[in-house]
Amino acid sequence: MNPNMKSDALVVKELAWELGVSDHYVYQMRHCGFKMDGDRRCNQTAKLRHARAWIYEHEFRLVDSLGVVGAGQYQFAGLAWA
Repeated sequence: MNPNMKSDALVVKELAWELGVSDHYVYQMRHCGFKMDGDRRCNQTAKLRHARAWIYEHEFRLVDSLGVVGAGQYQFAGLAWA
């Protein structure tokens, strides 16, 4: 973690940097249900350990730039199908 940061609550760009992914990846996580509940001056925040746990638990990945959760279920634009 960046030693200059005073909190482990991260905004989207910081979380993306810590995960080693793009901002788009984090926005797709949010679209698929990842909650960023904290508030650091009106920006939603999340903790790195929660993000990593959510990715693992939901088997999250990007397919054709869209977020996919679950082993056999796809979720694109808020719609889910098997």
